[in-house]
Amino acid sequence: RPLAKLPVGTEWLGGSLHGSVALADGRVYTWGIAELCGHGQGEGAAPIAEPRAVEGLPRVRFVRCGGHHTLACTEDGDVFVWGCGLNYRLGNRPQDVSSPEDAEEEPEDELRPYRI
Repeated sequence: RPLAKLPVGTEWLGGSLHGSVALADGRVYTWGIAELCGHGQGEGAAPIAEPRAVEGLPRVRFVRCGGHHTLACTEDGDVFVWGCGLNYRLGNRPQDVSSPEDAEEEPEDELRPYRI
């Protein structure tokens, strides 16, 4: 069935095990497993069945999906990631390179976009 709530001209970029991602006029839309979609919902939340804009992102020009995570490159060149943090795929360890005490810790999942 066609997906509702996506603007005309939306480019569907695919998805993976966690859900799907679409890009429309600089905004990122996701749906699927709630805790991996970037909407801040934790484990056990109901799946997101309809596309929702990911809040808090500047205008985005490229989006890519990994197996359980998503990366977005903004028009200014910043990179944001969210989703599953296993195997250091989100670049969120260490959180502060000048004080890398957490470098060996298992990274957490990022429920909302995180700028790396």
